[in-house]
Amino acid sequence: MARAALLALWLAAPGAALAQTAGGAFVAGLEDVPLMPGLLETAGAGFAFDKPSGRIAEAEATGPFAADEVQIFYASTLPQLGWVPMGGDRYRREGETLRLTIEPLSGGVRVRFSLAPSDGG
Repeated sequence: MARAALLALWLAAPGAALAQTAGGAFVAGLEDVPLMPGLLETAGAGFAFDKPSGRIAEAEATGPFAADEVQIFYASTLPQLGWVPMGGDRYRREGETLRLTIEPLSGGVRVRFSLAPSDGG
C-alpha cells in the first residue's frame, strides 16, 4: 500500500517521471526507453538489431511491482520522451512501435519490451 501511495505522489509532481529517469537506466538495446526504477533486466533475454526498415529489439525485466504500477509509470514517462500512446500498452514514435507486455509473477511482474518498425511507416 505504501509503495502505491509513494508512486502516486511521485507521479503527481510535474515532470517527476522524466526527472527520475534523467541520468537513470535505460532498457538495453532501447536507449530511448527508460527502465523503471526497481525493475531489473533479465540477462540474455533480449536482442537488438537494425534492418533497412528500422530497429527491432526485445528486452525483459522483472520487479516487485503490481502490473498497474508499471503501466502508470510508462504511461506517464514515455509521452514525455516523445512516445505517443496507441492504447493497449503500445506506443509509437518516429516510425517505430513499442509494445509493453506486463505479466504478473509471484511477488511481482515481468515486463517485455518489443520494438519494431511501425506498419505503414
